[in-house]
Amino acid sequence: MENRKARAESRDKTFLVTAVATVVAALVLILFIIHLHPEQALAGGTTSSASTNSTTGIAVAVDVSELTLEKDENGDLCTFYNGQKYVDYSGLFQGDPSVYFVRNGTVDSDFVGIVEGTANGEEGQWYVYNGKVANLYSGSQTFSGTTYVIKNGKVESSYEVSTTVAN
Repeated sequence: MENRKARAESRDKTFLVTAVATVVAALVLILFIIHLHPEQALAGGTTSSASTNSTTGIAVAVDVSELTLEKDENGDLCTFYNGQKYVDYSGLFQGDPSVYFVRNGTVDSDFVGIVEGTANGEEGQWYVYNGKVANLYSGSQTFSGTTYVIKNGKVESSYEVSTTVAN
């Protein structure tokens, strides 16, 4: 009887160790993917985000349609809400006439990569070059081992690039 109990305890310990190892492996994989594709980790922007009312200190939801894109005191294009610079937005932002990639409330004019979100009224993955969706670009671009086929700035398909060398 004690032998059966010992085997059951051993199985339980093995199961627990396997479950913990699986969770740790999944978390490591998620962090690795975010590290390889930081531009996709930001992907999309939000339809609303939180802001803190400067008078009451209470967090308020802000509808992205209420944001404007204006130059700040340094001449940088930034998101504004009710006349105040708004730094809680990251993602694609429909400007006039371009769609911009905004990071923490400021157009990231150095950013080149793929971003998921809405551009020109259409959801998808978009090729951003120097902070703007490249609507006139058609071709392919490779980022972090993935090649993206792009038509008029929108990603049509993507595939992993093999790094194996044939003998």
